[in-house]
Amino acid sequence: MGAPGLDFETGEITYLYGHGTSTQVRRIDWIGCEGLAMIDSIYRCEICGIENESPVRWVAIQCDEAKLTVYKWTTEAAEAPNARHFCGEAHAQVYISRWLEALCS
Repeated sequence: MGAPGLDFETGEITYLYGHGTSTQVRRIDWIGCEGLAMIDSIYRCEICGIENESPVRWVAIQCDEAKLTVYKWTTEAAEAPNARHFCGEAHAQVYISRWLEALCS
């Protein structure tokens, strides 16, 4: 888990996930005196930085030094430890091009 942040006015706790630039934010909102928590994920596009809680038409890419796999958006694909998030096909293509360029240099 990343370093938590606490908003004392709203009672919201925020954890940042990922490596390098953070790509996922997990919010925990405390509800009432019972301490029930509602957990939301906010995903951030690796290229433009736009954030979204419920992505539609987004793309998840999982990669390492030798392999890159493109996934149609699912929570499972998006929350994998090595997943990258993109707000659409165009930004996924930018990342793929950069990955290939780095591989060939």
